[in-house]
This record gives sequence, structure tokens and C-alpha cells, in this order.
Amino acid sequence: MKVPRFDIFSGTDNNAQWIEVVEGLKSASRRMEFYAAKCPGKYFVFDCSEHTIADSIDTSPPASVTIESIILMIHELWGFQQHRTGVESVDLARVRRSSNHTFAERRDERRRELRSRTKKSPPHPSEAAI
Repeated sequence: MKVPRFDIFSGTDNNAQWIEVVEGLKSASRRMEFYAAKCPGKYFVFDCSEHTIADSIDTSPPASVTIESIILMIHELWGFQQHRTGVESVDLARVRRSSNHTFAERRDERRRELRSRTKKSPPHPSEAAI
């Protein structure tokens, strides 16, 4: 008995990139899941004999994840650090206004700002010179 062959593609049915051919739907589905776990995105298994999509998966990050939501998350984490270390948090509105800068430029700017705002605490009495 001949085992059916299935093509695995990444992308959508309108804009697909062929990955490989696998024998058997179960094997093709497992292989598709392997690719999806390795590199998130849209994948599908195409049945050549019936010209249909036999299986599909979408491991793309949600559309709600934006640079601003990531910055907000970092800002909230820095707020937690402020409580623990006394370091002031970064002005999020100013960071948003600088969206025309690259990520590395914004990161370096935030680091410089944090360094300039960080105040050294006075030495502990046991560390003071006698």
C-alpha cells in the first residue's frame, strides 16, 4: 500500500515557502509542529493528491505585542527595581517620543539616563574612615 505524501509549507496559502515532503499525515503534522516550535509563524501541510490543506498551525506572536507594550513591561519591571534599589524609573512618554531611534539607540539612552539619575548612598558607618 502506498503511503500518501504531504508537503510542508511556511507562510500562508497565498504566500507560501516550501520546506519539505513527508510521508504520512501524522508524520507531516509532527514535523510541521517541530518547525513551528523552532521558528514561530504560520505553517501548513498540503495534500498533493487532493489539493487541500490537511493541517495547519500558527505560532506567531499575538498582534497585541508591540514595541510599546514591551517598553511598558520593562517600565513596570524597572518600577519594581526602583523599590528594591532606589533607582528612578525612566520617563516612558519620552521613550515613546523617541520611537524614530533604533532599539539600540533607545537602550543606550535609557542606560545613560539611569546612570545619571543613580545617586550613591552615603557610606555605611562601619565603612567610614576613622
